[in-house]
Amino acid sequence: MNTILLNFDIDYEKFFLDSLDGELTDVERKAVEYLDRIYKDKGIGDIFFNIFCQSSLTPSKVFISRAEKYHQKKENGIDVNYEDHPYLRASKILTEDCGVSVTSIWIEHCKKIGINPWLSFRMNDHHCQNEKTNFLRS
Repeated sequence: MNTILLNFDIDYEKFFLDSLDGELTDVERKAVEYLDRIYKDKGIGDIFFNIFCQSSLTPSKVFISRAEKYHQKKENGIDVNYEDHPYLRASKILTEDCGVSVTSIWIEHCKKIGINPWLSFRMNDHHCQNEKTNFLRS
């Protein structure tokens, strides 16, 4: 049987958070319902969860996470404020305020609904390479 191999780019937390329309209760249940509503029984056999470009979507001992980047105030000796950046704010809200890892929830739920979950890493990301500061950078 032919199935679809789907790649979730690293920005998937923001799109899920946007779907909540500010309703931040029972986020784990809503994450499962979101995955079911959009992807379950749609011919998808595999989903790649891209958790890294220049920074990490998930906690890391080596690279800064997007939630950590949200709090960064200096970069390369320059004052920065990333609190208004929607992708970083989404990570901060989900992981710190709501205490959930959408990636973990979806990986476990994929297994239950017959979708093979994979982790992927963008190793050649060079967006904004000439900028002195950037929200993407670890």
